[in-house]
Amino acid sequence: GALDRYKRAHALSVAADIKPLRALSAAWLAHMAFNRLDLEPLALRLREALELALPIAHSTRSRASMVLGQALHHAGRPDLAAPLYSSVRSHAAEESDDATISALMFNMTGIEVAHLRHFKLSGVGSAAFGRHALNATQSTHNFDTLIGTQSLKDYIPILHAQVLTLHEESEAALRAYEVLLAN
Repeated sequence: GALDRYKRAHALSVAADIKPLRALSAAWLAHMAFNRLDLEPLALRLREALELALPIAHSTRSRASMVLGQALHHAGRPDLAAPLYSSVRSHAAEESDDATISALMFNMTGIEVAHLRHFKLSGVGSAAFGRHALNATQSTHNFDTLIGTQSLKDYIPILHAQVLTLHEESEAALRAYEVLLAN
């Protein structure tokens, strides 16, 4: 449903020549394309968002930077993702957008956990990708608790339990999963 609404917003903004809305809807369409791993529309909409967004278009720039940063991070280039993540934080802070910062922290953690899982299961990659995963899950949880975010409250403990499992801390992982199942 959300994809259709973003497509409609984008089409209307193109027809009405409303560049700020076109850039914002393009950033969200890039985000949706990233979630589907649909690279051609991802690149097309990301370029459109970044070309049209004014420097003060904080929502658009933070979303587009997050999508590009995640794509690079997921592709094993956290070094290239880092400045984009910094941009996300800066733009989100300009608008006091704690929800975007929370999403960024959660997504970065999810990518770290995915890289760790891939390394542990296949031996491909580097254990270094997941070295911060345990601390990242705790930091994300602490930030969400601080700002009162509830949207990810069930997902962060799952990531934490996965990291414990991947680090072969079976008893701690089992306790974490039991807490999850009890809630």
